Amino acid sequence: MVVNKAYKLPIFRVCLEVFQSIKSKMTSFMRVGLLPYIMYFIIVAILIGYFKQLTGWILLIMMSVSIVPPVMGLVGVHRIFLTNKKDTIQIKTFRWSRREINYCLNLFEILILNLIITSIIYAILENVFSSSAAVARSVLDENEVWFKMPLSLWYIVTLLFGGYFVSRWLLILPATSMGKKLKFSEAWFLSKGNGVRLTFLITIIPFISALVFEFIPVLDSKIYSLFITLFSLAVTVFEIGLISLSYQYLLSNVSINK
Repeated sequence: MVVNKAYKLPIFRVCLEVFQSIKSKMTSFMRVGLLPYIMYFIIVAILIGYFKQLTGWILLIMMSVSIVPPVMGLVGVHRIFLTNKKDTIQIKTFRWSRREINYCLNLFEILILNLIITSIIYAILENVFSSSAAVARSVLDENEVWFKMPLSLWYIVTLLFGGYFVSRWLLILPATSMGKKLKFSEAWFLSKGNGVRLTFLITIIPFISALVFEFIPVLDSKIYSLFITLFSLAVTVFEIGLISLSYQYLLSNVSINK
């Protein structure tokens, strides 16, 4: 495998193609992505309603089953982004195969690695800034902006460092969805020279969209809850599109330079 280090992932083109793909394949996304999540919400509602009655193995089985619909939806959405519109009809709405199992395992591994990396970064930053925080407490009130600013920077630095690693490893997921095997080292090699761009696409954009919720007033309304749910699903689909098309672009770059 040979990667052209000079090749730069076209950020604007990737975002534009994600929008175009969602628009042209909307029916397939609704069928493969939305229906499994409706099933997920039904299972969660049952779990909440009968939580006290469910005990032992029954509770464990129900909680395990609740993972199945989201994974089916995630794998299906990846495949739609990476499949021609004509062939998306062949993607079943409800399916559970080796792809979904491997996807689950790979996602779990990535989450564990992310937890380890962010914990290490957090511990380092805590050690570096602890003395500064002590000085700040003696001079500033904890509610002042100048006191909170280092803590915000601390969080952002942790997010960016963790996001840099995770963004490159997430390329494994679209490969798994298409029935291919991509190792962590191969995902890292595939994204060589594009780590910062992937971090922007896969970490920064979702972070910015998450900030939108900070400016939306919280309302005790079913319509509001439905809006937030649909907005979250839309952001998730868009994010999966960014990961999938980034993988496709980087893979095409490798094949050209073999």
